Amino acid sequence: MAKRHPFSIEQISPEDWEKTPEAVKLLVEFLSADAGTSASEAWLIQFFDAAPIGIAIHNLLGKVTYLNPMGRSLLGVDPPAQLELAQFSALFQVYQAGTQQLYPVESLPSTLALAGQTARADDLEVQRSDRVVSLEMWATPIVDVQGQVICTIAAFQDITERKRQEAERQRRELEQQIVENTLLNSELNSQQRYRQVVQAQTDLILRSLPDTTITFANDALCLTLGCTVDEIIGLPWSRFVPPEEIEILHRKIAALSPENPSFENINQDLRPNNQIGWTHWLNIGIFDDHGELIEIQSVGRDVTRLQEKMLQQQALNRVVQAIRNSLDLATIFATATAETAQLLKNLDCFVVQYLPEQGIWKHLAEFRHNPDSPSLIGFEIADEGNPFAAQLKQLQCVQLQSTAELRDEINQEIAKILPGAWLLIPLVINGNLWGSFTITTTQHPFIWRDAQVELARAVTAQLEIAIQQASLYQQVQLELAERQRVAAALRESEIRFQNMAANVPGAIFRYILRTDGTDGVLYMSAGCYRLWEVEAEQVVEDATILWQMIHPEDLPEMRASVMESAQTLQPWFHAWRIITPSGCEKWLEAAGRPTQQANGDIIWDTLILDVSDRKQAEAALRESETRYRLLAENMNDLVCLHDLDGRYRYVSPSCEALLGYRYQEMLGQDPYEFFHPDDRERIYQKIHSAATQGKSVPITYRIRHKSGEYIWFETLTKPILDATGNVIQLQTTSRDVTERIQVQQQLQHDALHDALTGLPNRQLLIERLELSIHRVKRLKHYQFAVLFLDLDRFKVINDSLGHLAGDQLLIAIAQKLQTTLRSTDLVARLGGDEFVILLEDIDHSQEAIRATERIFAMLQSPILIENREVYTTGSIGIVLGTEDYEQASDLLRDADIAMYRAKRNGKARYEIFNLYGSIPRCSAA
Repeated sequence: MAKRHPFSIEQISPEDWEKTPEAVKLLVEFLSADAGTSASEAWLIQFFDAAPIGIAIHNLLGKVTYLNPMGRSLLGVDPPAQLELAQFSALFQVYQAGTQQLYPVESLPSTLALAGQTARADDLEVQRSDRVVSLEMWATPIVDVQGQVICTIAAFQDITERKRQEAERQRRELEQQIVENTLLNSELNSQQRYRQVVQAQTDLILRSLPDTTITFANDALCLTLGCTVDEIIGLPWSRFVPPEEIEILHRKIAALSPENPSFENINQDLRPNNQIGWTHWLNIGIFDDHGELIEIQSVGRDVTRLQEKMLQQQALNRVVQAIRNSLDLATIFATATAETAQLLKNLDCFVVQYLPEQGIWKHLAEFRHNPDSPSLIGFEIADEGNPFAAQLKQLQCVQLQSTAELRDEINQEIAKILPGAWLLIPLVINGNLWGSFTITTTQHPFIWRDAQVELARAVTAQLEIAIQQASLYQQVQLELAERQRVAAALRESEIRFQNMAANVPGAIFRYILRTDGTDGVLYMSAGCYRLWEVEAEQVVEDATILWQMIHPEDLPEMRASVMESAQTLQPWFHAWRIITPSGCEKWLEAAGRPTQQANGDIIWDTLILDVSDRKQAEAALRESETRYRLLAENMNDLVCLHDLDGRYRYVSPSCEALLGYRYQEMLGQDPYEFFHPDDRERIYQKIHSAATQGKSVPITYRIRHKSGEYIWFETLTKPILDATGNVIQLQTTSRDVTERIQVQQQLQHDALHDALTGLPNRQLLIERLELSIHRVKRLKHYQFAVLFLDLDRFKVINDSLGHLAGDQLLIAIAQKLQTTLRSTDLVARLGGDEFVILLEDIDHSQEAIRATERIFAMLQSPILIENREVYTTGSIGIVLGTEDYEQASDLLRDADIAMYRAKRNGKARYEIFNLYGSIPRCSAA
């Protein structure tokens, strides 16, 4: 039996308690008392097993977790384990009384109790092979302290005899009424008088032949069916009863006998305007002296309203059950909108969520009767400035009879998509507005009836419960998934740790120092044997084995290091020697982190490595460094050792002669602080390559002298490797190559510049012209021009004043050209008195002309040569760079042609070259 949850009688309303059968009252009072006194569950089961009524307990999912022996006897079948409510009617053959339809699961009292209602029903029939058993069932929800349903208890009992007695009583009453009517008929001795009396009855009176041909109908029946008496007389029952029910009626008529002369039935009938009604009939068969059925006299009562209410309740129960059967919100919303829309006939339903962070209301689910209607799922409604949103935030229901009444812009826009009438019910979860359950109709104006609003509120209440439960379920699923993830991660971590511990080049262990001074090893990895030549299990059993192997000279310092870590709770780092059982001496190094326990004990999680090879290498390195230092300190080159981060570990004394720094000033410094900023990235790339590839790489760069000036160094970098091939240091050997670099730079400059004027020569000019040609082809808006300048009458000046004066004139002209033109323009000397100017990145040809005019203006000023004022002029040919040019020589050729044309046309002027020849523009005068 499933574990019960506490409940009290206060959970049942006074009205429901008053109607509760005594047997159920006794059961509930016992459960309440049992919860208060914490009696044993075995005692409770004994009580249930001995109860004279059927008892069933359902869990929150509707599964039967307990059914007592009397319940099994009444139902006639032993239920399977974890029987679900959906299987109840079919398994036990439970029918609705008076019909051949299985009892609707959604109308079972246990189903209603799961929805939080105390429910009763006395119209259940169990059709056994030998008889029909009538049952009365009462179900009560059991809730926790938060008011949430956690299970239900259902009690049921056999009321077959009571039903038989009620039917017998009704039969006798009907027979008495018929006898009275017959006597009255005899006494009145007039069919007309009899009809008047019968017509005065408010019940429906019907007389029929055995084949259901109607022989008499009172006015109440005619009014109900919307027909005149003449239209009814002579017709069979099948004219007014749906085809699916007429066969059942014929079977019941065939079963009539003098011993069993009556039967009841509730059936649908056709009403005016194609409406369907419901009538409860009590039928009495009239037999002759031979026992032959000669007439059926029936009294009926219109139960349409009652039946519609019951059907509505059943439909609502289906909505509730469908919602409860899922914990997926999308499924819940789709089910709720579809079931509610079908229940409300022509009304459409929506679920809308309020998203305050985004300031919107978003449609999540819908059911629309017109399949051609556009879907509104995902449709967003503004929150700010929306009067209906403000009402919903006050947890108020919104009823709109017609969208024609709208005055705000937000809802007027929505009305274009969804015209008609609206009903908005706030969805509230834990006191906070979650959204809206919305119902609409295209009909307007439309008056929302109280029954429609009440039904919408009922569905909304169930939706709120479902949303909360689904949210809790999702939260539980997330927490469960997180726990599973953490557990899996923990397992993976444990596996990784075990693998690491088994493969680490050493041993991992946990060492404990207790408050009483004793110690021990709590865990030791398999690497123990590689270090100490003993198994891990032996060390865990007796930790003194490790202490006994420590080299006698290292034992005091070892104990002191452990005690210091214990007192300060700082990480423990120590190296010591051991002597293994085979006599081998090893160096071990440990790193551990202490943790103090609640009882004062201290536990270290420690890694111990065999560093014997490293210690030997360090000893050899120290010896090598001694020899190396002796050699380095007697060299003129700068010899340095660097840590892996580049900082100086050793600097030879020659640093003072080369850089002006004493070696103490450079130790521990970052060498990049001394490098020229423009060279740092290049140096890093080459040194990084040397370190990773294990190659010696020379590099030339600038380094700052203590005076602040930069000198040129050539440095060879060599990585120093340990026994395993890993780089542990970098060695650099550097020498001053400043003079060599300066000579190289001067040679490079002289190769591209004119020796007399210092201007770029023809070679550099050609390179720049080629670049401009490529650029004008690649860039759409780029333009350039070439000016070819030749001095007029230079030979006269050179011959009259001498070659030295001519050279001075050329130097002066070169200097003035550089100051006259832009810094971005190139001025080159081709030789003799010929100069070429490259004007780059000009907007149009006028810029070239203005530059030419500035040159002419500059030449008009006298130049002082050997205390003499010398005047000169020049002729200029201009070529505009275009995409048509392929070679720099073509530009120079055309500029030269234009220049000579300027000379022929009078000198001291410029010409612009084009395909048809140069065009004269202007003279310098």
